[in-house]
Amino acid sequence: MRMPLAGWRRLLLLPWLLLAACATAHEARPLVVTIDGFGSTIVYRVEIRMPDSIGADNRPYLRLPGDCMYDGPTESVAQTNVAVVRCEQPLEGRPLAVNFPAFNPNITTLIRYTPAGGVVRVGVLPPEQPTWTIPVEPGVADVAWEYLRLGATHIWGGLDHLLFVAGLLLLARGRQQLVLAITGFTIGHSITLSLAALDIVRIPAAPTEAAIALSIVFLAREVVINDRCSLAHRYPLLIAATFGLLHGLGFASALRETGLPDEYIVQSLLCFNVGVELGQLAFVMGIVLLMTAARAVNAGFSHPARSRTCACVSAYAIGIPAAYWFLGRLPGIFGP
Repeated sequence: MRMPLAGWRRLLLLPWLLLAACATAHEARPLVVTIDGFGSTIVYRVEIRMPDSIGADNRPYLRLPGDCMYDGPTESVAQTNVAVVRCEQPLEGRPLAVNFPAFNPNITTLIRYTPAGGVVRVGVLPPEQPTWTIPVEPGVADVAWEYLRLGATHIWGGLDHLLFVAGLLLLARGRQQLVLAITGFTIGHSITLSLAALDIVRIPAAPTEAAIALSIVFLAREVVINDRCSLAHRYPLLIAATFGLLHGLGFASALRETGLPDEYIVQSLLCFNVGVELGQLAFVMGIVLLMTAARAVNAGFSHPARSRTCACVSAYAIGIPAAYWFLGRLPGIFGP
């Protein structure tokens, strides 16, 4: 007797979710390098903002072309280094490299280059790519590709967003409910992502991140209670869309780090959102493919009690780290 689809879904989520339970309370934030040109000479202000996970003995530095010299000492405040650089030639068309003294701790790098009076260039460097050549004249295709990568990178680096999607997978009963839930989540976060990125809506990050963690706890509780008359079970699209509004504000944090180029605001925002959707779809499809492959296996988990146990264990696997994140993010709201 083969195991029902719902049972396989809950069982195959376990490796993903138990791995998530070992994660820390901080999501994987990128390294952000901002280079701003100013004045009539070729002078740049270089700012490097590092996530807390980077230790003092492994702080990265920016390797510039040989004709560039640091004009004065580097200023360091907490996890931010600021310096002024003077070059003999403009940086357009030349390579930059982000180097770590020891190793790259699997961190993505976002580079935003703004020449004086020129067009913004944005680069997204995965951990295995330390070098980026600044485009001479970036076109719409270059901007679209980089923001597409930025969106996909952001959702895969944001474990809390993936756990929320995992919670929707656990909660949904059948493919129709799953499609409705994912659609609602997409609609919700697309609305607030656009509003926040265009600076129409601005909400502090600390309460937003705490509420995102709480949304995962809510889904985990719904899975454990298993009340088919609850609002979440009856209206998955409504619940997913409502919490999607919160997650959209979280997605917008990546755009605040890099900004939107004035010349390509619509294209860059659209491509970032598409990148988020592709990353989310890849996560869902990965689990669906595992489910499909497992249908040929007779594992003996078809008994309702065993299927229910798998669902509860998976729910605790996403709920426990989410509760830990929520408590860890409260000081950011009320102060230390």
